[in-house]
Amino acid sequence: MLLPTATFAARFLVEDAPNNSHTAGAQKQQEPPRRRKAMAEGLLTADASRSLVGSVDAFLFDCDGVIWKGDELIQGVPETLELLRKLGKKLVFVTNNSRKSRRQYSKKFKTLGLEVPEEEIFTSSFAAAMFLKLNNFSPEKKVYVVGEDGILDELKLAGFECFGGPEDGKKNIMLEANFYFDHDKSWSCRCWT
Repeated sequence: MLLPTATFAARFLVEDAPNNSHTAGAQKQQEPPRRRKAMAEGLLTADASRSLVGSVDAFLFDCDGVIWKGDELIQGVPETLELLRKLGKKLVFVTNNSRKSRRQYSKKFKTLGLEVPEEEIFTSSFAAAMFLKLNNFSPEKKVYVVGEDGILDELKLAGFECFGGPEDGKKNIMLEANFYFDHDKSWSCRCWT
């Protein structure tokens, strides 16, 4: 089910507002066209929203396209997050973007006016570092990164020695005309920047 964050917050904030009995009665008598359309499309009603929030302890939010678009906060997000925090819900922000570390994402949240600690942010870079750590990969071994700076940052924070990253992304490999890569013929490859 789709539930826009602004609508999510608004349903709770409006319906929980003190002395709004005349508004609540009017809403039950005649749903506005926008709300009727939303309900017809399978969006959550106010009662279903309450039921959902009451039945779970944690909410996972993707970041790009859910919390922000580019460098702009999506309307209704601050109110939704504030409401969920007031209700004691655990919030986790997830992204598959490896360009930034959790620390850098925390700073991005702050520039958008949201206080989100690193502990609530779960990136693919952090997942990679934790995967190695939880699988007892020795910190004495080196890790070569084919990817972004965020991976390098998280690996270093987890105690791993790593190299590679975006600077190696400009390198190319040229193979001789052969459909199969043969390690014994690796002399036929050359790298350049």
